[in-house]
Amino acid sequence: MNKRAFNFCAGPAALPEPVLQRAQAELLDWQGKGLSVMEMSHRSDEFVSIAEKAEQDLRDLLSIPSNYRVLFLQGGASQQFAQIPLNLLPEGGKADYVDTGIWSRKAIDEARRFGNVNVAASAKPNDYFSIPAQRDWQLSKDAAYLHYTPNETIGGLEFDWIPDVGEVPLVADMSSTILSRPLDVSRFGLIYAGAQKNIGPSGLVVVIVREDLLGRARSSCPTMLDYKVAADNGSMYNTPPTFAWYLAGLIFQWMKEQGGVEAMGQVNDRKQRKLYQAIDASALYNNPIAPADRSWMNVPSAWPTSAWTSRSWPVPRPAACSTSRATARWAACARRSTTRSARARSMPCWPTWRSSRRSTADERGRPAEGIARPDRQPGRAHHGADQRAGALCPGSGPGQVRVAARRRAAVYFPPRARAWVLKHIMELNKGPLDNEEMARLFREIMSSCLALEQPLKVAYLGPEGTFTQAAALKHFGHAVISQPMAAIDEVFREVVAGAVNFGVVPVENSTEGAVNHTLDSFLEHDMVICGEVELRIHHHLLVGETTKTDRITRIYSHAQSLAQCRKWLDAHYPNVERIAVSSNADAAKRVNSEWNSAAIAGDMAAQLYGLSKLAEKIEDRPDNSTRFLIIGSQEVPPTGDDKTSIIVSMRNKPGALHELLMPFHTNGIDLTRIETRPSRSGKWTYVFFIDFVGHHQDPLIKDVLERINGEAVALKVLGSYPKAVL
Repeated sequence: MNKRAFNFCAGPAALPEPVLQRAQAELLDWQGKGLSVMEMSHRSDEFVSIAEKAEQDLRDLLSIPSNYRVLFLQGGASQQFAQIPLNLLPEGGKADYVDTGIWSRKAIDEARRFGNVNVAASAKPNDYFSIPAQRDWQLSKDAAYLHYTPNETIGGLEFDWIPDVGEVPLVADMSSTILSRPLDVSRFGLIYAGAQKNIGPSGLVVVIVREDLLGRARSSCPTMLDYKVAADNGSMYNTPPTFAWYLAGLIFQWMKEQGGVEAMGQVNDRKQRKLYQAIDASALYNNPIAPADRSWMNVPSAWPTSAWTSRSWPVPRPAACSTSRATARWAACARRSTTRSARARSMPCWPTWRSSRRSTADERGRPAEGIARPDRQPGRAHHGADQRAGALCPGSGPGQVRVAARRRAAVYFPPRARAWVLKHIMELNKGPLDNEEMARLFREIMSSCLALEQPLKVAYLGPEGTFTQAAALKHFGHAVISQPMAAIDEVFREVVAGAVNFGVVPVENSTEGAVNHTLDSFLEHDMVICGEVELRIHHHLLVGETTKTDRITRIYSHAQSLAQCRKWLDAHYPNVERIAVSSNADAAKRVNSEWNSAAIAGDMAAQLYGLSKLAEKIEDRPDNSTRFLIIGSQEVPPTGDDKTSIIVSMRNKPGALHELLMPFHTNGIDLTRIETRPSRSGKWTYVFFIDFVGHHQDPLIKDVLERINGEAVALKVLGSYPKAVL
């Protein structure tokens, strides 16, 4: 066993060596029965004894009261996101949820498919760096249950307390925390946990449910997902994941031999202390989670910039260390998961590896100990004469001009050079190809050449087939690695974390106006705009191979697309139901499975999902266009043909807007857009988003910004960038 690596994966996590050795010994012949556990009938006496012992050992470990049933189910914890509302949320009912990160948001999104969801509290205003105090929660009086995630595996945010919700059943996703320390099960209505972190291998989920909550499944709940059916059949309504159940039982036995969850809690406490001490003592690494809310089980630490991620470094991890650094998908960080048997003696491996990377930084000419560390405290508004300054620009005070943080990432895609090449090519173009086609060709050439050095990673508002993906490919070319995100805020998070080089988000449409989610995300994230894309939007009516075009009864599309095609639909399909979905790509996917439906979407969705165009270019306005922003970490130098975007917070007094706009007027600066959004600092307070022609480094623009700053509570330059090229 000397060659076994230290495993810091969140899941599948490390298994105790004695458990693996016993499973190995019993693999071919379980206790002299002449067959493997994987070959046993799940209804045989042998396996029933395995199952019963596993359940009893788990009950002993957690002191599970007798009025709770323990279920060993398939599907993992994510299936419970739907199974819980199907069993506990009645038709027309309401459930409370607490949003503390990616996994709780996934649970919220799924529950919304089945009923009303009240987000009673969210860590989003604090950028998911701290848990909202329960005194601030907005609980429903008639909630069927309250759901929360005690530990966010990816974000590293963890409750060290159990919410008090009175008589409302408390539901908890304990995938990361179960068996990590003692737990009062009686405080909960239902606990569920994916096995792959603390219980056993993947493919199994354990549900601990109070008996009075059984039998509440709605009539539409599939039989396989009904908790009462599972309980009545001893978790064997169908063939269960027998080998995973068996291994979980071995884990439970091993834990009891080690001293139970009390001993596990002591070990886990020592492990997390070592990790946080190493991170907090580092001049290179930083954990931004509020100390009181730091996770025992998943410990992320961020690099100062995306330039410090592992792709930029040739330093190998020590062979004795982890074979998987488990970098969080949305965080440019090294995430160490201390789940299950990630041994305490493996913890020094990480500080040692960090030191090797820091010393290598010195060798390569990069600063090490002198690096300015990000503030370890969660981003908080600075208090001053007006708190709106902090709400607009965390870390800035009144009267300060603040440029969005310029994280000096490695430049793989210089926007300035790209814009110059495209404009120069069009100036030299004498045909026969038009300028748009020439620009497209050279974009692809640049994209392919840059990919030879290092492929760009670009996040966009997904799913695949959206206009935002089309904008991303138009700007960056097809050689990039494009990653669809479920929401605009997630695109920002990917870029902020350094998980991708750039993000692409819609900001305004020529007929429907501003995209408010994008504007609000700039208030919440310190981000740089480094480019823009304008895309002509052509909508088509799409059908599948099995669609009966003369019997279409519903048309799917995004709400904005339905609005942009309203007149055409009124004229051609006045009595057909129009159904708004999350994206045009989602609409296109639905059509292939329904013979009586059509979708409104663009060319990319039609190609991706193999649909035919029943009608082309059905948008009401032929000049329908959407503008997209490229967000990243690079400040773009002046090109001579630039735009600048700023956010301004003004004092609440008569003539404030006039004072804000006057410097632009007197200096002849062309404003291209102005929007207003509610600020985060108080009721009836607002901030202004302004786009104008010029670069913030231009002497005239600098003078104007200084004049505005003299009257503003706060001014933040989001970025200067080349104007869109075609």
